[in-house]
Amino acid sequence: LWVNEALVRRGAARVRMYPDTSGAGAALFAAEDAAREETLGLWALKAYQPVEAGRVPHDARGFILVTGVLGGQKDVRSDRDATAACLRGLQGASLIVRIERTAAELCEVPAGGEVELRGWVSGGEIEINHPLHLRRTGGPD
Repeated sequence: LWVNEALVRRGAARVRMYPDTSGAGAALFAAEDAAREETLGLWALKAYQPVEAGRVPHDARGFILVTGVLGGQKDVRSDRDATAACLRGLQGASLIVRIERTAAELCEVPAGGEVELRGWVSGGEIEINHPLHLRRTGGPD
């Protein structure tokens, strides 16, 4: 029994990948997708549903799922931003997508596509530290 997959499949946990532990990420996401489709466990609770980017309060803090339309890259604003591979916007939202170097390939995702992001939100930013934390759900290829 793989405990992580069993918990995710039953809706008792969300998937959060780390760069050094993502070997079975696809299996975990498949288990989460099934639990979400069946509204099992935490997926039956409003608090765990993805939040539209324009509705994320500026003072939000915690690990959340966010949906929106990916915007273009933004200029680096400070020394803190220098540790990020890039900053992206989300159309119609003030939330900034902070893509860390461990997920740098996401800086090349075309703007305009619908996405679901998962990451730690704090200070008006969502931190994306793994490529699997940005899932394209529609829009340009």
